[in-house]
Amino acid sequence: MRTLRRAWGHPSAKVAMLVLLAIALLAAFGGRLAPHEPLAQHPRNMLRGPGPGHLLGTDYLGRDVLSRLLEGSGRSVAGAVEAVAAAMAVGVPTGLASLWMGRVGEWLAQRAVDALMTLPFTVFAIAVVGALGNGMHQAMLALGVLYAPLFFRMTRAAALSLRHAQYVESAELFGASVGRVLRTHIWSKVLPTVIVTAAHALATCLLVVSSLTFLGSVCSLPPPPGAACSPPIWASSPSRSGHRCSPPR
Repeated sequence: MRTLRRAWGHPSAKVAMLVLLAIALLAAFGGRLAPHEPLAQHPRNMLRGPGPGHLLGTDYLGRDVLSRLLEGSGRSVAGAVEAVAAAMAVGVPTGLASLWMGRVGEWLAQRAVDALMTLPFTVFAIAVVGALGNGMHQAMLALGVLYAPLFFRMTRAAALSLRHAQYVESAELFGASVGRVLRTHIWSKVLPTVIVTAAHALATCLLVVSSLTFLGSVCSLPPPPGAACSPPIWASSPSRSGHRCSPPR
């Protein structure tokens, strides 16, 4: 709380906090503020420019862009938070534990981190979604695994200089366990680095979530209202006179 009070005294910090608060409110209540149905299609209003009825225009199916933006903001932010939380849960504890693994354990941990960092985010997430099924949680867990090396390295670098500090060695000489040393003497000094890394990773995860959503790899939305019986793409053959509203088996 003391840090928040100090930050609130700076004008730039106030602006940043207000922007973050606005994003959080839009993520939580954006769907209720949407002026139109996000999935409603209006072919007569395709690719309209910004105007009184549609403040941000319409897309190629006549759907209101502003409504879709407000509706999807909550899912995007939630997905990015889930990916960062998974990355922190994997990377931060292993980064701290690597300081007590010995030379062989440290070498193996660093080589595993190097191997994960060579994998491309989007391709790996699409592969995981293809193996485990189409869904936001699967893709975000895959992103969390790929972002874990970032937290591993940042946490390890921040705690490496503290590992041999005099007060840490004194605590170990007096019989303090590894867990107590981490909680009492190291974690509070590593936490600011973890927070900054999480903020940076959150912005990057939002970009990856947008890319996966554009590719259709993280969610399967319900059909728009009034289009439940419209012929799908697979039914666009010449002999579709007796087609039913169900996918092929």
